[in-house]
Amino acid sequence: MNSNIIDISRHQHSFDAAKAKAAGVRGVILRNAYAAKPDTLALSWAPSILAQGMPLGGYGFATWHYKSRNGGSVDTARALMHQQVGAWIDTAKQSGCNYWFAVDQELEAGETMGLGKATNTALLNEACEMLEKAGLHACVYCSVAWDSNYIRTAELRYPYWMARYVDGKADFGSAGADLDRLPDSKYTRWMRQLRDAGRLVGWQFASTGYGAKYGAGSANIDRNVFYLVPAADKPERGEVNPQSDAQYIAIGPLSVGDLATVQAQLDKLQVDTRTEDGVIYTEAALSTGDQVAMIQLATKLQVPIRMQEVPFATDLPAPAEPEKPAEQYSVVYLAAVVKGGFETQADAVEYIEAVLGKDAMERLGVSVAVA
Repeated sequence: MNSNIIDISRHQHSFDAAKAKAAGVRGVILRNAYAAKPDTLALSWAPSILAQGMPLGGYGFATWHYKSRNGGSVDTARALMHQQVGAWIDTAKQSGCNYWFAVDQELEAGETMGLGKATNTALLNEACEMLEKAGLHACVYCSVAWDSNYIRTAELRYPYWMARYVDGKADFGSAGADLDRLPDSKYTRWMRQLRDAGRLVGWQFASTGYGAKYGAGSANIDRNVFYLVPAADKPERGEVNPQSDAQYIAIGPLSVGDLATVQAQLDKLQVDTRTEDGVIYTEAALSTGDQVAMIQLATKLQVPIRMQEVPFATDLPAPAEPEKPAEQYSVVYLAAVVKGGFETQADAVEYIEAVLGKDAMERLGVSVAVA
């Protein structure tokens, strides 16, 4: 049976658990800490939540994957992970956590990813294993785009709690809170696959409005539908179709200096290339993780970058126009389409935030356009 769950932090300012329960909330997830620093205000609400007989979950906001924190060193990232997760275990035990406890992984404004996909997945497994050994019910919180770009699903041993806002103002019981009633898109199909395989325990579907309705001192509050109860519904790692979003890349035109910088990065990734008129083209499709590295480099150098599913070539006839929805959306940078084929505007925005950070649209001038 699906459960209406809210997640809250110090940003809610105050919280009335009785009011939340009366409004239909069936459980609350508290932010336990930012990195290793406890969220003492949120944790102070734990007794009132438990007194109402509601399940109490938790999450820790991870920062060990930030390049600004780990400097690109796996050893440093692992040390930070152990420090942060250790602090979360202490707070979770003190608060009486008896529901899901999530490793929250995302990028704040101005931050960049400092781990490769395989290493990041391995550290997530280690973090969740630490939580499980401490008697907690571990899961990984992220967006769908984050999962696609930074996590190897086949290797992740723990379930997901995913964030995806199709209608950010949706409330419990509405179409925007029902995964089976959402408009069809690649991201929606992926979430349905994970849910049906028992690998999606919850979905954060909205975050705008309704704070007062659900007992918060803030205007906004995060709203979630949870599909599985820990222990009672032990997730099984069912089979899902492998994620595949490999793309060929064209980057440029480039100055002589920038050309050398870009070529060095592609050589490091062991990708064959060709250069024509100052533009570097990859001769092989890049994985999502490598795409992220190149997009971040292009925005740092302020040079155009384009991606597509087939090789870039000038001697082939244009392909026939494929069938597609009435509208598709593209990510645009420096007036060039970086990546197209997004079926909703929300999917394109989610991709930008996962790859370049929460403020990328304002900070870098990245935008979304109708294809």
